[in-house]
Amino acid sequence: MGAPWITFDLDGTLLKNPYWRLHLAPWLKAQAALHRENWNHWWNLMAQEGDRRWHEGDWIGAYDWSDIIAKLFGLSLSVPSKVAWPTIADLTLPGVLWMLESLRLLPIKLGVVTNGLWANQGPYLQSLGWDELFETIVTTSPEAGCKPDPKVFNAFDGPILCHVGDRIYHDVLAAHRAHTMAILYQPRIVAEDRSDPLSPATVIPDRVIFQHWDLPAVIHSLL
Repeated sequence: MGAPWITFDLDGTLLKNPYWRLHLAPWLKAQAALHRENWNHWWNLMAQEGDRRWHEGDWIGAYDWSDIIAKLFGLSLSVPSKVAWPTIADLTLPGVLWMLESLRLLPIKLGVVTNGLWANQGPYLQSLGWDELFETIVTTSPEAGCKPDPKVFNAFDGPILCHVGDRIYHDVLAAHRAHTMAILYQPRIVAEDRSDPLSPATVIPDRVIFQHWDLPAVIHSLL
């Protein structure tokens, strides 16, 4: 049996949502201003359409912002491109780069499981060089599925020691459905995860970390 996997969520766990900050939000604000519309109103319409698709089982379409924008506004949204290292490095959460370097010293393999399309996430992973750091990257697709569907972990060829993420419904539930340990990254103590339909009282993570500097010691203890 080979080295076990540690898998990570991306947005909110390792990065500060680069697709939104560097691509979607600037485009949205510029286009709304050009059409003399309120960009928050446009975003609310987009979010509602994404939620509608999600609840109807169209998990792929829920993250296809280009298609959502075309359907709602008849506009074309380009795909993002790679960005300079200082820009993307600034969007890594505190301690992440140190944590990843520390984990590379352990007998494990690193993977990513993100609810986002490769077209939207890939350029930022490539800008960081993470497409080489992480041996397997799973993005939302018809083949891979989408968290909390446990089949997102089928791409990993060996045992998964744990999955690390910041969402109860997406990350903890997906890991538990796949019979994998779930580590919740929660930078502050909250009574419940109000952005998810399930709270920690319903789906309880196996471990909770409040900063990335703590994770290598946790993984070392699990090994």
